[in-house]
Amino acid sequence: MPSLTAHTQTKPVPGILIDQITRDALRRASMAPTYMEALDITGAALIAVAYLVKAGVKHV
Repeated sequence: MPSLTAHTQTKPVPGILIDQITRDALRRASMAPTYMEALDITGAALIAVAYLVKAGVKHV
């Protein structure tokens, strides 16, 4: 993973958005018919959060 340098600026990712993604994923995973579907749901949520964080880094 590359480190942030002096030439990189970061934008804060809204915590409320991450909370909403997490709550929705946990709710949907708890109602999933199989544990594999629950894992797919939680994995998709982790990917969504990772994309949000990655998009928060803006190279100057």
